[in-house]
Amino acid sequence: MAERQIYVMITKPFCRRCKVGISYNSHKRDREVTKSTGKNMGLLIVLPFVFAYFWEQLIHGLLFWAASPVRGNGGTEFFSGLVTPIAILLVITCFIIEKSIIILIIGAVVLVKFT
Repeated sequence: MAERQIYVMITKPFCRRCKVGISYNSHKRDREVTKSTGKNMGLLIVLPFVFAYFWEQLIHGLLFWAASPVRGNGGTEFFSGLVTPIAILLVITCFIIEKSIIILIIGAVVLVKFT
């Protein structure tokens, strides 16, 4: 099974809004959102996650104060363009935390198995 990806996309060219979401195919999702909302979108960052839904919901909860919904598919996942740098940092931080936890678990299992 392919890993889900968390992405941050923005409205082009002026970054009036950003969108944080999950998808198995972020480039296809970019086209779907562009068509559905009527806004020209562009991907900024895409990272693979094992627990994508959990992390996406956490990011949405942290950014609730900057919500800027639009009509269309995924319209409630839009935020003010001013928080785009924060959204990118949150996605990267969640990625590092998730991968670190996975590495620690694998290391602990290996350590227990071979000692």
